Amino acid sequence: MTCWKPCARLSGITRRGAASVGRIMETAAAAMTPEAFFLKRVKALISGRTGIHVREQDDGALQTLLRERMRLLKLSSPEEYYRFLDSGEGRQQEQEQLATRLTTGETYFFRDKGQFALLKNTLLPELIERRGAIRSLRIWSAGCASGEEAYSLAMLLDELLPQRTEWNLFILGTDIDPEAIEKARRGIYTQWSFRMVDDGLQRKYFHPRREQWALSERIRSMVTFRTGNLLRAVPGETVDFRDMDLILCRNVFIYLAPNAVSRIAANLADALAGGGYLVTGHGELHPHQLGKLRTRIFAESVAYQRNVECGIRNAEFKPESMTGGLSIPHSTIRNPHLEARRPAANMANPGVANGGGAASSQSPIPNLQSRMKSAWLHANLGELEQAANDCRQAFKTSPLDAEPYYLLAQIAEERGNPGEAKALLKKVIYLDPAFIAAYLELAGIYERENDATRARKMRATAQDLLGKMPGDASLALLGNATAGELLSYLVKQKDVA
Repeated sequence: MTCWKPCARLSGITRRGAASVGRIMETAAAAMTPEAFFLKRVKALISGRTGIHVREQDDGALQTLLRERMRLLKLSSPEEYYRFLDSGEGRQQEQEQLATRLTTGETYFFRDKGQFALLKNTLLPELIERRGAIRSLRIWSAGCASGEEAYSLAMLLDELLPQRTEWNLFILGTDIDPEAIEKARRGIYTQWSFRMVDDGLQRKYFHPRREQWALSERIRSMVTFRTGNLLRAVPGETVDFRDMDLILCRNVFIYLAPNAVSRIAANLADALAGGGYLVTGHGELHPHQLGKLRTRIFAESVAYQRNVECGIRNAEFKPESMTGGLSIPHSTIRNPHLEARRPAANMANPGVANGGGAASSQSPIPNLQSRMKSAWLHANLGELEQAANDCRQAFKTSPLDAEPYYLLAQIAEERGNPGEAKALLKKVIYLDPAFIAAYLELAGIYERENDATRARKMRATAQDLLGKMPGDASLALLGNATAGELLSYLVKQKDVA
């Protein structure tokens, strides 16, 4: 391990003081047990090669995994294993094995109804219109696990493009786990992968095979799968990783160290064509600089669009063809909790402003704050029951706080229970009448139920609340837009309707 020694020229630190700090750090490293030293080196290597950040609370699980790998590889000492991991013949495969075991490959078809509604009703139709002249679309599912997300995109395009044989469609799915990629290529799934898919869609694109379901060859042939490490997928090095119209990289950044998030997000931005979209798990890029990307807010989710002037395939791009998203300059993006993550199904960031209301759901009660951070993280990982349990524990700490009910509403939507979600969102508004995000969520549900009158009423209330706020107030639950920007968006949508 290389000990960090502070530079003596740093402001406020004398040369003697710097030397003293260096000796203290060296002493601390020397006092570290061999097991802790080995673990720290392995964590640093994993982070450097894959970007994955192993939290301190997961050290025990990592130690168990390392002992298992040493036993399987018949390596007698931690030092021997580290040399193999760092420079052995099978180092890449072993690093991928660790990365796979340290992350959750949990996925299913059409995961996150809100985001797939956004793709089906807004983003893909916009891209299809824009690329109509050249009849070409390039889409990348980055971190595709066993392929459900990539195939969901293929099914959407099959429905949106009846004459798709006249189009040049390229759908790429990549994942660091070679076993997951092999499963994706086979296209055979258990019923568990269809828990958010209606029976009609399942019967249309799959046929039963013993106790499993096999994807039709017509859809399976639409997707190309590759094993790949996102830290090494550099745009421009191969034709596969460039000029994309749409990239989905969802629930990947939650596992990564901040520097890896920034690097991969920059690579993905470079891989987009001008006007192309990046869709992440909700809130995963909130604390990070977006560079070539601008934030666009939609009712269902936030998406990130590459600036047109930065792209390659932008000759046919027409700004007037865009469908109503709100563009937010980078200067308006503020820093919510760095640890907070927004989970699936229109879920927003915990522990920050509640969407712009007069009251804030950021409770001063430490136990509630900690419990809700845990709840959002579990929900983002797809561990919905654990997230719900965290919310129920939060009730005991603060029964009048609206945030736990808001998260439970998102979980209800993810589980396909809009009635329960509506009831919970109404309770949120009862507890906090200024909870703007809840009004907009209700509006979205009413729209999907074809209840235009109630949807307009919910949006009108949100608009009134925004009008009473300072225009530069930051709304962390709504993509960190300002109140003024969101108000302009709602007025624009009202005029269009």
